[in-house]
Amino acid sequence: MRMRLDELESRLVQLKILYEKYFSGLENLEPSRDRDRLKRLVIELTRTPIQNTAQRYRFQSLRSRYTSLDQYL
Repeated sequence: MRMRLDELESRLVQLKILYEKYFSGLENLEPSRDRDRLKRLVIELTRTPIQNTAQRYRFQSLRSRYTSLDQYL
């Protein structure tokens, strides 16, 4: 589970950077595929029961960051 949370965090950071490049005009195409992959990962992790309290807290925090980014975009 820890590796999946690390993957979620790194993808979240990468997506934010890609969108910053897109909005600043450095990239011509919106990173919609990356956004869809991240959304699928969040849904998958939401459906997975997390027993460890620290990991559950970290996932909730990352999911909140994802939700904020998703509403911004």
